[in-house]
Amino acid sequence: MKKIYVSVLVALSIYSSAQNVFNAKLHEMNFGSSSEPGNLAKLNDLIIFPATRFNDEGRELWCFNSVTQKSSLLKDIFPGHNSGLSGTPSFVKVNGKIYFVAQENFSGYQIWATDGTVAGTVKEKDLGTNYAINNLVVAGNKIFYYVQNELWSYDTISKELLKVKTFVYSGDVKMYAFNNELFLAADDGVYGKEIWKSDGTLAGTVLLKDIVPNAGGSASGDFNIIQLHNKFYFIANLGASGYALYESDGTEAGTVSVKPLRAPSLNGISADNYFVFEGFDPDAGGMEPWVSDGTAAGTKMLKNLRPGNTSSMANSKFIKVNNKIYFDSNTNGVSTAYGNYVWETDGTEAGTVLFNTPPETVLYGKSSEGKHLILTKPNYWNRYWITNGNFSQTFEITDIGMPYNNSFIDLNSKIYLTGTTPKNGTELFYTDPVSQTSSLATDISKFESAEPHSFDVLNNELIFVSGDRQYNDQFYKRNKNTHQFERLSNFGNSSFVGMFSNAKDTFFKVGNYLYTKNGTPNPMSGLYRTDGTAANSTVLSTSPGTVTYDNSFYINLNDNTLLFSGYNNVLGTELWKIDNTSDTAVLVKDISTDDMGSMYNTDSRTAVLNSFAYFVAKENGKLGIWKSDGTSAGTSKAIQFTYQNGGDGDIKVLKSFNNKLFFTKRKEGSTSFSQNELWASDGDQASAVLLKDHTIPFGDGNISRETEVLNNKLVYVTTGYFAGLHSTDGTVAGTTEILSSNFFSETQFKKCGNQLFFTNNNSSQLWRTDGTAGGTFSLSSNLSSVKDMVCVNNYLYFLNGDSQKVWKTNGSASNTMAMDIFVTNDDNQLLANENIEKLATDGERLYLSIATKEHGSELYEITDTLPVYLATDDIRNTDGKNTRPDIQIYPNPVTDYFSVKTKGDYKIETVKIFDASGKLIKNLASPTDKINVSDMSSGIYFIRIKTDKGEHLGKIIKK
Repeated sequence: MKKIYVSVLVALSIYSSAQNVFNAKLHEMNFGSSSEPGNLAKLNDLIIFPATRFNDEGRELWCFNSVTQKSSLLKDIFPGHNSGLSGTPSFVKVNGKIYFVAQENFSGYQIWATDGTVAGTVKEKDLGTNYAINNLVVAGNKIFYYVQNELWSYDTISKELLKVKTFVYSGDVKMYAFNNELFLAADDGVYGKEIWKSDGTLAGTVLLKDIVPNAGGSASGDFNIIQLHNKFYFIANLGASGYALYESDGTEAGTVSVKPLRAPSLNGISADNYFVFEGFDPDAGGMEPWVSDGTAAGTKMLKNLRPGNTSSMANSKFIKVNNKIYFDSNTNGVSTAYGNYVWETDGTEAGTVLFNTPPETVLYGKSSEGKHLILTKPNYWNRYWITNGNFSQTFEITDIGMPYNNSFIDLNSKIYLTGTTPKNGTELFYTDPVSQTSSLATDISKFESAEPHSFDVLNNELIFVSGDRQYNDQFYKRNKNTHQFERLSNFGNSSFVGMFSNAKDTFFKVGNYLYTKNGTPNPMSGLYRTDGTAANSTVLSTSPGTVTYDNSFYINLNDNTLLFSGYNNVLGTELWKIDNTSDTAVLVKDISTDDMGSMYNTDSRTAVLNSFAYFVAKENGKLGIWKSDGTSAGTSKAIQFTYQNGGDGDIKVLKSFNNKLFFTKRKEGSTSFSQNELWASDGDQASAVLLKDHTIPFGDGNISRETEVLNNKLVYVTTGYFAGLHSTDGTVAGTTEILSSNFFSETQFKKCGNQLFFTNNNSSQLWRTDGTAGGTFSLSSNLSSVKDMVCVNNYLYFLNGDSQKVWKTNGSASNTMAMDIFVTNDDNQLLANENIEKLATDGERLYLSIATKEHGSELYEITDTLPVYLATDDIRNTDGKNTRPDIQIYPNPVTDYFSVKTKGDYKIETVKIFDASGKLIKNLASPTDKINVSDMSSGIYFIRIKTDKGEHLGKIIKK
């Protein structure tokens, strides 16, 4: 029979791309702080508004594009954490641009303009004042403002800024535009408070009319005007003659009295042929709605809503929508009881009727194009109802919170407004009047961090801790079926408390559960546990006052019990446990009566051997290795050395392997603090054997705490003199040096395929070994700090200090390289000093925690198909039988079906089939006895078989 040989260490590398770039998808979890958009202004399909993105940018000018559904910063007007736009800025539209006042430094204010683009957002003029300007009024092509008793105009065409008049203090000065001129009531110190007009020039700024000569002026009250039929109307105070309704066409001659009235100011609004206002007649109805067509005869009470001399209104609001006028009243026209009601009128008494609204609502305003009336409720001013005049279509916005002052912008059949949700904070939302639902339009401020951490894998799903704005830190997972990220827990019940956890915390796996501690940064009682479901993600209790620390140990005992060292003020640090079926931890044994307990400040490395947990504890001041089966009776001292000087050798647990317990200690008589002796034991003192004394023949080699198993041997590093890489099978003869080299500082190990990777020189070097001297060498010696080593498809991935790159290697120096990150679903790529914090994997994909200025620390997923590296020493016959005893793939070559046979009780979890380009063709969970490949084209395919004992890689030939 013809044989096909695959030679020893044949390396097959499959790439999906030749570029050294990883595509990454941002998964935002904490949508962060609030941008607080306000004073929304519509400009064509754009909405212009001030907002705050993050703390060191301040409140600046933003634009939302309703077509692209994206927002963008138009200008950081005042660089740094200061705000270019503060308070409630006034936006006015002139010739297709929005004009506003802003501050670019502390030297004063400027007038700016924007057309909704970055390039078109420019400073127009320095205003030369440090006083805030809260109101701009447009008349023609000119913008007017009033500040410190001075009236100014800015010509948007000529760019001329001009102070047109100085007045004396005139109280609250209101300005109005009429026929391209500005009108206001102010006191010039000569005529009293009278009406002035201005065309924006010195010569054109004149007194309209001295209505009450030689007196304090006619505008003694609140100066309001109502425009109708190319005229405007106002109330004049005629002194002893009382008040009168006046009209003006903007000229002195055309400013004349219409009719005496008893109202001190004109509070109302106009429709096409009439205006309605709050009129007063103490002898006939009190304060009631009045109507006027601009004539004396046509100026009269509209309707006496509350008969008698009791008023039905006071400082009511008037709003025009669809040529009808709506106004507030304290009566429904029937009952004598007081309440809050809204009326509508067409200008006739018969047409003045009660408007059907939700109980106790009042007018707030209208949407920008007058398509909808906005209602609110006294004492609940952040609640809003939307109506188009049809009560059946009137609804309250209940799915978002809202501020007391809001803008409602009509745009593309939606109403844009400022809203708040626990998830997003206060941002720009829109409400659909048809579905009566609200949605997020844009989330500008997302700089608060989710800080995803504590990554682990359970049932082939990524489990981790992450925070959001509403729940703080909670359990999350990536659902392997939906590929979506799901929050599993709700610790704190949305009270912004969540878990007490930080980036250094890890999970401890016990059977089908993951545990993690409580109390970072301050130790607290309790633990957390999850099995990857929401139902079984719980907080666990410990004895009151019993806490765990960062240096506490945690042991998985028989996949059912978590043993841990816990501290309280009564016992000190002692041995505790909690079972997977319990919600409460209990004390296993109080080993020592020492003040701080038996495990205070002891080494945290542990091991499990023959259903016993082994750990270091202190009794009567002496360290020893103790063992426990989780019961008090089954907890006892296993190994302890007593030196002639009373010392204990600073004994430490290393690892259990090959039915042996490995531990280290300091040689008796040694003057150093090195762990220079390697021992093995069956778990007791009698069987303890010294495997290697690293002071012989001379020197003082220190055994590092990290170890790993490779080729059925335990691999470890010694530092100091002599330094080297060693392996042991648990016998003296089988404890040998692999390579002598200059190793120092603590080592990190990571097994990946049939290679073992490890760090050296404060993690500035990355090495690999196959367990032989020839196969042990440095891959790179110019690194800053190797961390977070993970293995996927026999490729090692790691981070190098604070960097924007992910490194990968297949064990050769030429294929050890840095990969750049390209974020596919964000407008911005990583900026300087925006670095990758953590790297994790679920065995299929890579996940990154990256901290950026805009998003904070968030989760990113590498979306590229990761390459596969096969390094095998298999020899396969044409019948597919594998000389390795644990896995067989047959028949091979295959026509329609093949099978996988495993040794003993191996359980096959998944079978993945890749084509020669590295593309995943099939992903079979819990595969059947016969795997169907009849639909696959002829060629060579690579098989990745995952069992409960590990992963195996092979290939098939498809006929």
